[in-house]
Amino acid sequence: RRPRPDLPGALPKIPPELVQYVENGRNPDIYTREFVELVRRGNQLMKGKMNAFAQFRDVLAEHIEKGMPELRDDVGRVLEATKVTGSGRPGGN
Repeated sequence: RRPRPDLPGALPKIPPELVQYVENGRNPDIYTREFVELVRRGNQLMKGKMNAFAQFRDVLAEHIEKGMPELRDDVGRVLEATKVTGSGRPGGN
């Protein structure tokens, strides 16, 4: 049976890479800084992809509305449902 991490006295999980880093005599702060930088770069890449898809969605919606005006209401619903909120998640709510 595994110990629950939310119980008092439970030990935190330490990434094996960090343990190896320290065992090799390196500063764990450097590991943390490198990890944070890697996550930051990944987040920037994901934000760029989200922006590109949002622009594509808008261009596609515009062309669909021009080419098939009878779908204007449907296109509006799709745009509203896929609008990105402040949390970065789709949905206009």
